[in-house]
Amino acid sequence: MRWLVTLLVVGGALILGSLVCIQAAPGTSAENSHPPPHWKAPSLARLDAAIGRSEGFLDGLYKPLGHHEATVSENFGLPLRIYFTAYHRWELAGEDRTAYCRPVCVPTTHITPLSQRPSTESFFYHFRSPAGDDAPAVLANVNWSAGHDTYRVTLKNKAFSDPRTQARLYLGSIYVGTFSSSNVGTSKVLTLPYDRRSLLQSFRYTFRHGTQAGNDFYLYRNDRQRARALANFLISSGLKPNLDLRAPVWGFGKSYPDEMTYRRDMYQDCSSKPPAETPMSYPYSSKVCRLGEDNFINLTPTDPLVPAIQAIHVLNKGEEPDYRYATPDGETTAEGTASWLESEFTHLGYGIPECNPLVCSYHYASGPRTFVFGNLETLLGYRYGNKTSRRYANRVAQIALRTQVGKDGLIRREKGPVYRPTQRGGSYTSWDSELRYTPPDTLIKNLVGHANMPMEYRGMIVANSETTFDAYAFLIRYRCLVYGKSCSEQIDRMR
Repeated sequence: MRWLVTLLVVGGALILGSLVCIQAAPGTSAENSHPPPHWKAPSLARLDAAIGRSEGFLDGLYKPLGHHEATVSENFGLPLRIYFTAYHRWELAGEDRTAYCRPVCVPTTHITPLSQRPSTESFFYHFRSPAGDDAPAVLANVNWSAGHDTYRVTLKNKAFSDPRTQARLYLGSIYVGTFSSSNVGTSKVLTLPYDRRSLLQSFRYTFRHGTQAGNDFYLYRNDRQRARALANFLISSGLKPNLDLRAPVWGFGKSYPDEMTYRRDMYQDCSSKPPAETPMSYPYSSKVCRLGEDNFINLTPTDPLVPAIQAIHVLNKGEEPDYRYATPDGETTAEGTASWLESEFTHLGYGIPECNPLVCSYHYASGPRTFVFGNLETLLGYRYGNKTSRRYANRVAQIALRTQVGKDGLIRREKGPVYRPTQRGGSYTSWDSELRYTPPDTLIKNLVGHANMPMEYRGMIVANSETTFDAYAFLIRYRCLVYGKSCSEQIDRMR
């Protein structure tokens, strides 16, 4: 009952809500009642186009840190920051710092969402000084279809409660203007081209599914300069490149033991001192680290993500699909894990759900879990000849192409499409039965919500670096094993 204790530690009470249907036992080899349809492989041309769009999205998130280091931002947003001239300090939207305690402590920034429309959105950004709650309060209006290949950002000084200081306002690296108590009502307008979307990369970044995955991504593309800059940042932060939970999806980590996915050192960022905030970036404070690695690891054996990565890892090492390896809940095999996940795919019908020890969330599909499942089925189907796995791999490839934001910049959702061109090429984090974007809402997410950092952007974040890296790693392996194309030295390690 280790997982039950963990759930109680993490969240206290369990409110099941819309989470219904007890999940099947992981790692079993029970057959589905019906064989999957004869799903066909997408064409090479469609794969190449989708992979190219992913590269554009991820390249836009690459963030240099000085001359020899770099990281990968979490997503695109509206990165507003200010510099207080009297206090000589920066404040970045979403940072995890305190403005003052009188006696209650409040964060330096807060964002209030106002509207979300098909091609526009608006927010209030509240920056707090040691002496004022709105210093300034900035009304931000974004028109994503302001002109041909351009968008327009209007920033208005709505309030400024600290007469002791001025605030220099920036959108990312672009200086906007100086707001103060003497020019409340002033507006600044920026019209910017879409091809400079790196201006909108988030301040926050992650080590595990951002910087680590970015290193692997650029190694695959043979971009040694960027790969080295990312590795340099990991090393200077006390981390070892490729000692990471997701290393197997890229073909790395063969020297690690079978149970590597359940080891604490896969979350090495939790035991290292986080880098200092810079005027343009800050590290994401992981929920895993806040909750404790052991508590988090105890929840992972029944969620599809980590068992699927472990199965990929064992196959990467050259073991056969029926090779038995240890998990925290006993022994299993790669084919047994695939069979369990196939039953979950069949139950949901359009992807892999997110699960915890009690239930699976069957009202949406999880992007990372679905793409890692596709990665596993590609190995079993196209390396080991399992015909059922081939069908599932083909189906996940079809889904991956349809849940990517296309070159038109339209995001499909139940309430109607919205136009967010900066997210072109990104992969949905989650989707519904019509393969439309839907935000995730799960028991575990609700229980651990207190561990989240403040919001940096309150707009629609349908795609981020984590999910897009997972989709990319799946698609390049799939393209290699199905079509024999772009099997570079890195991909050859997978075969």
